[in-house]
Amino acid sequence: MLIAELGALQMPQGSFRAHGREGPVDVALTARALWAFAVARDAGFSVPPQAIERGLGHALGALRDAAQRAPELEAMLVHALALFDRGDFAVTNRLHRMRASLSTAALAHTALALTRMGSRNLAGDMAAVLEERVSEAGEWAASGGVVRAPLEASALAVLALHAAKPGSAVIDAGVDALLARRPWHFAGARGLAVAAVAQHRTRETTGPVPVEVLVTVDEMQRRIVVAPGDPAATEVFELGPGAGGRVRVDLERRGLGEPHFLLVLEGLNSDMTPTPAPAFELLERRLLAPAPIMDGLVLPRGFDVLERFAAPWTNTVANLEFASRTTLRVEWQRRVDAVSTEQRAPLVLDLPLPGGARVVPGGVRGGAAHRVQDGRVLFHIDSTDSGGAVEVDLVGLVPGTYRTPSPLLFDAALPRERAIGAAGELTVLARGASSPDEYRPTPDERFHAGLRLFERGDRAAAAELLGALFDQFGMQLRDEPLKQLAWVLFRAGLESGDAAALVRSFELLRERDPERRIVSGHVVRAARAYDAQGEHDRSLRLFRAVIEDGFGVELAAARALAEREDSNAALERMDRLVLEHPDFGVVLEAHLDLAGRMLDTGLARGNLVLRGVLLLERFLAFHPTHALAPEAGLDLVHALTELRDPARAARYSADFAAAFTAPLYRDAFRYAGGLAQWQLGELPAARALFTEVATAVYTDTRGRTFASPNRQLARYLLAQIAHATGDARTALEHYGEVENDFPDARSALDELRREVLELDEVTSGRPGAPMTLELRHRNASRVELLVYAVDLLTLYLREKDLSQVTEVELAGIAPAQRRTVDLEPGPDLRARTTRVALTLPRPGAYLVIARGAERFTSGLVLSTDLELEVDEDLATGSVRVQTFERAAPEADPGFAVGVDVRVVGTEGGAIRSGRTDRRGLFTAHGLFGRATVVARLGDHYAFHRGEVPFPSATARARATATPEYREHLQQLHRSSRDARSKSLQSGLEAPAGLRLGELQ
Repeated sequence: MLIAELGALQMPQGSFRAHGREGPVDVALTARALWAFAVARDAGFSVPPQAIERGLGHALGALRDAAQRAPELEAMLVHALALFDRGDFAVTNRLHRMRASLSTAALAHTALALTRMGSRNLAGDMAAVLEERVSEAGEWAASGGVVRAPLEASALAVLALHAAKPGSAVIDAGVDALLARRPWHFAGARGLAVAAVAQHRTRETTGPVPVEVLVTVDEMQRRIVVAPGDPAATEVFELGPGAGGRVRVDLERRGLGEPHFLLVLEGLNSDMTPTPAPAFELLERRLLAPAPIMDGLVLPRGFDVLERFAAPWTNTVANLEFASRTTLRVEWQRRVDAVSTEQRAPLVLDLPLPGGARVVPGGVRGGAAHRVQDGRVLFHIDSTDSGGAVEVDLVGLVPGTYRTPSPLLFDAALPRERAIGAAGELTVLARGASSPDEYRPTPDERFHAGLRLFERGDRAAAAELLGALFDQFGMQLRDEPLKQLAWVLFRAGLESGDAAALVRSFELLRERDPERRIVSGHVVRAARAYDAQGEHDRSLRLFRAVIEDGFGVELAAARALAEREDSNAALERMDRLVLEHPDFGVVLEAHLDLAGRMLDTGLARGNLVLRGVLLLERFLAFHPTHALAPEAGLDLVHALTELRDPARAARYSADFAAAFTAPLYRDAFRYAGGLAQWQLGELPAARALFTEVATAVYTDTRGRTFASPNRQLARYLLAQIAHATGDARTALEHYGEVENDFPDARSALDELRREVLELDEVTSGRPGAPMTLELRHRNASRVELLVYAVDLLTLYLREKDLSQVTEVELAGIAPAQRRTVDLEPGPDLRARTTRVALTLPRPGAYLVIARGAERFTSGLVLSTDLELEVDEDLATGSVRVQTFERAAPEADPGFAVGVDVRVVGTEGGAIRSGRTDRRGLFTAHGLFGRATVVARLGDHYAFHRGEVPFPSATARARATATPEYREHLQQLHRSSRDARSKSLQSGLEAPAGLRLGELQ
């Protein structure tokens, strides 16, 4: 509930607001909200991802705005970002360097961020400073910035010490001091104090202790139980309308433990007395100094380069040099709450001008209309205007001191309704005299003057001017001007050779303009400056970035060779680059990408296959513990599987499953090993591995359990193994577990369960064994039987459609047997069946023709040990063929492996062919019309012709594809490789130079 309420307070842009304002307090609230989201997420609660992403986006923008201007805000933001693995090491490193001057809150948040980012040594340094600052009472002072309450600062310090230095001797004193301040009235620190005490007590307590508290509020009594699994409880007591005065609250503890409580009394106050105000007023009358000129151009003046600046100033004149200009400016406003918009009246502003000065032609601005007369300017103001300013440009022409009457603002309809401004005085100096008035350049003037000095090439002077501007107004400078200022300071730092200045300007430029790209030479200069400052870790990171950038340039050249279809040269160059460069992340990714490219190229050109496999083996030999090693192992197993080397794939899968213990990788290698054993025909070993995958239960970092992502595939393969080995009970069990995942499993399950009653169109028997031909007849007394030996597959290939196989022309071919059968005489009102004994000593296919007086019929007789069971799925247009072979007369039939099967439909004519798998199965798809199936194993044939035609393609709802058991392994291989290739390609396609935001 609290997370939902917190998410509801979030603004659309991701920030959280305090009282509708926008400023440092809101940035702090955003950081604290992200901290709360992280704690809730780590505790297993559901947190809206969109709320987190919006908050992180706002925090990243706020971090750029606060860079080097508000260390306390920076520390809060980097801590919040680090909780979601987006911490900025460059900022935290700079804050670590400034630790002696940081506030308690900044120290605590930086220590928490460094701990989260794995830099425990640096975090320990921050903790040591916190220990030095604790008072004898166990408290820490607040800075007066964002964190102003000592209670809040002390709670942050305790939390930071628990994270960065859990054995600190001052933690106990800090917790005691927090408890001594109860009740915690200050809402901003209450949650932090509760968290600090709870964390400390959690580490002290040896086991959970249930607590019962009897609460009595004005005779209302309730019992609260704080259980180990739910360490907090809330009760609301409604006092009723009109309740006031004192409220008595009694708490009685029952049982062990030391519960803490918070009492909140809420009510309403409706005393809101309005205050009267005038309808309009004059605000200020000023004589403005003229704008400065540099290189013949007027410098912009004002405060546009700043934001949220609370104390702007204006350069005014009391002494005007002869023939110089000034601007008389008067501001006014209406009171919005005085009258409604419809009741506003037009106004007149009577502005007297100082003597000795004249109006510059065209120098009057403001109002709906104006006129100059008798040493004054009258401005007419529309009723729609709610406020503004009028300006008059003047030039001093007559020396002397002149007092100017007060300006008058009055209602055009009711002149008695008026506001009177302040009077003024102006001295026009004699020719050649200089004004003694002090002139204070505005930030806009200083900023643009610095840019013009930079454009002149005087970068030292520009850096001096803009550096002073940054030192004074760094907190208030707007984003775009600050980017320009940072670039000028950085270029000046490059030329000056001052390491400290270069480091400072580089960090400022990186944080303010992260999208800017600079040449590697400039990055090298910055790295050397860090090294000169003793910050070797930061220096190493920058040198590493330069090396990786150079590697990317070389890699791009290799890719260019590949685009010109010179694959061998490209792969050779990539191989050399990988060996020549250090084992940085991008180099190792390129190593694996190179191996994948060699494998893919080698599938069409076999000379590179072995090299691709060897590259993967080399990577694993050099980097067995690298984060990319499991992906390399998956690539290697996949390559061996695709190259039909199941023995090596099985061996590597077993080794990798033992080496890489992360649940998903270990599971993938077990599954791959099972596939390899399946290919080898080692069914017991495959069964054992698939059983491990199907029954595995893993636990993630948050303590939640989950099943293998390969569970259903493993169950499906276990069903096939049981099916192939004749274990029907187990096959039924596993097929039932996956029947909703694989259509083929559902078909196998139906086939094993259903009862079949069929009359085959053909007659089959064992070679040399008596068989019976069923001859259905009516009104016939004698039939001549002719038996012809035929090559069934030859007929199949020649005719393309065996629906008329019994009508094949046999003229000129001698029958293998000829005999006459006398039938039971007499009238036949119904068809009768006569069974005729037939013995065929050799296996094969035979066409039997029965001829009577006027009619004849024919049928196919197969002398074979091969048997078929055919299942037709009309909805999907597929035929499932199950083959059996009887090895001995008295033996039970077993699955026939490697049987040549041909399937054709009466519509379309395309022949589907293949061989049965280890289950004796073959499936054909995409059939139309009636299906005909011919199977052969040596001289043994089997034949089937469907009775019901398959629907056309337009009528069919869907087609089911044969499942590919290696698909999941291929998906893992493709996803990891595609991610690496995409990362490499994006780096290659990036503009020249190094992007500052990527330099940590």
